[in-house]
Amino acid sequence: MAEAIRLTGSNRNTLKLHFRDLIERGHLELHGSGRGVWYGLKSV
Repeated sequence: MAEAIRLTGSNRNTLKLHFRDLIERGHLELHGSGRGVWYGLKSV
């Protein structure tokens, strides 16, 4: 998340909403939980 904030200049909460939307649309996968969470491209 920190790298995404640095690269985009966006707010953390804004990025969380966009990532959640991408997960729901099937573009990203959520791995882990809490502070250890990371996102990856969804495998076909």
